[in-house]
Amino acid sequence: MVEVTAKGCRRWLLLHVEGESGDVTYHRVVSKLRDAGLVGELASAKSVQRLMGDFPRPIKGVGQHVADQEGRCVVTLNVRQLGDVTQPGMTRALVGWLCQRDHPGYLVMDFHHAGHGVGRCDLALVLTARTDLEGQRAAQEAEVLMFEGLGAVVEQDTRRQAVLRTLKRLLPGSRARARLPACAGNIADLFPV
Repeated sequence: MVEVTAKGCRRWLLLHVEGESGDVTYHRVVSKLRDAGLVGELASAKSVQRLMGDFPRPIKGVGQHVADQEGRCVVTLNVRQLGDVTQPGMTRALVGWLCQRDHPGYLVMDFHHAGHGVGRCDLALVLTARTDLEGQRAAQEAEVLMFEGLGAVVEQDTRRQAVLRTLKRLLPGSRARARLPACAGNIADLFPV
C-alpha cells in the first residue's frame, strides 16, 4: 500500500501470515528487501492504527459519491484488466501524480503467490477530493495515467461498499481474493519503488 499525502509518500507492506510462521516470514521479507537495496522497519501497532484511522472511512452518501470522516469525496478505481507487458517503475508516474495533489490518495495492491513464479494480484486506487466534480476529474486523470503507464483498464466505483471492501483488505487476517493472474516478476514491477 502506498499512502500519499501533502507531507510525502509512505510505502506499507502488510503481511497477512497464519500460524507461528509470522516471524520467519517477516525476517525473510526484510532480508529480501535489504538485498534489493530497500530499507524497511517494523511498524508499531500505533502507526498501523494511525494508518487505518486516516484511511478514508465512508460515512455517508453525498450525491452519487461517498464522503469520508473528513467530509471529502471518495472515488475508488479498481483495476479490471492489466497489461501483459510490465517494466520496473511503471507506477512511478501515477505515484508522482498522487504526490502533486492536495488530497490524500492510496494505491492498494494485494498479491497472492501461488508457487512456481505464478501469482495473482488486485490493484485499487482510492482518491479523495473536496467535491464530487473534483473527484470525477481526478478519477478521469488517474484512469488515463493507469492505462498509459500500466496498460490497465479500470472501473470507477463510488459506492460506499467499494471503499469498505478496500479498507477491509488492509485489516489483519484479511482474505481478499486476488483475481488478476500474472507472473511474480510482472507483479513486482507494479511496486512503486
